[in-house]
Amino acid sequence: MSLSSHLLAKNSPVRKFIADHYPNTRALAVPDPHASPHELKVPGRDAVVVQPLLRADAGVAKILPADAERYPWATVGTAVDYRLRYCLEAAPVRTLVAHYGAHKLSMLLTGRREAPVAFQELARALGDVVPEGARTGDLLSMDAEDRLARLCYVLALYEQCYRAPMMRDWPVVRLGDHASLKDLLALCEDRVALDIQALSARFLVGGRELMDAGNLALNPTFGGSVPLGGADADFVCDGCLIDIKTTKDTKPRRPEFWQLVGYTLADWDDCFRLVEVGLYYSRQGVILRWPVEEFLNALAGRPVDLACQRAEFREVLTACGERGGA
Repeated sequence: MSLSSHLLAKNSPVRKFIADHYPNTRALAVPDPHASPHELKVPGRDAVVVQPLLRADAGVAKILPADAERYPWATVGTAVDYRLRYCLEAAPVRTLVAHYGAHKLSMLLTGRREAPVAFQELARALGDVVPEGARTGDLLSMDAEDRLARLCYVLALYEQCYRAPMMRDWPVVRLGDHASLKDLLALCEDRVALDIQALSARFLVGGRELMDAGNLALNPTFGGSVPLGGADADFVCDGCLIDIKTTKDTKPRRPEFWQLVGYTLADWDDCFRLVEVGLYYSRQGVILRWPVEEFLNALAGRPVDLACQRAEFREVLTACGERGGA
């Protein structure tokens, strides 16, 4: 049961813990970049310089598909996650969630743990477009951008095989174990490929500060990821945990805030030394980010001792594991 699944399940002890401790999901705001900072005087303490806050809002969606009828929003969202990570660094295919989805699909279809033919071709095709360890911090050629967008869509299809119970009527399942990469690429419509390309081009502008990070971890997992049954964020850049949201919504809501809380608490060994958490809204090209302490305090409505909170969260997950609930 993944972190997302826990947060959706009203009877989950994980959801209850986060809901009880971080109920103020309407209270969060972000620094106003256009306002002048001022001093906040607290009795018995030195004055603290703070930046005036705005309500957390990513603004109007600037990039939307030309034709939204029966659009595969969820699959495109996952594909965009992959494409934007390639702007940062090309991770080895064997480390991608899609890799595990491909093996899960093969087990369903054949009972073997060998990746399907199409996925093996996909791995080679990705290496041809973006060699392992490379970054696409600038636009590629038009043909390469189109190719990479479609390959990322296929990665998203395989990742869905890992994330959710597979259905026999899914196109990637119906095609079978011996389908070719060409067969799977045909599932990516032109409007989808163009949408993914537009969103990656936007990231090259709106996400430039993330691409310039010196310390980068893609698809990071945490000490609590295994007992949670899965909790992997999109990336951590110089101590800032970022989750990508490819959505028409302009305001982060309770699930997005609680997801960031869950990631932060799950890093109970403090491996990533998180100092900020944030959301990158790809359709708006906007990053919303908060210092970890301010983020947790605002949601909790009180000062939070992060080390103690992580220890308590660990106890909840341990109890869940003992009951078979995580």
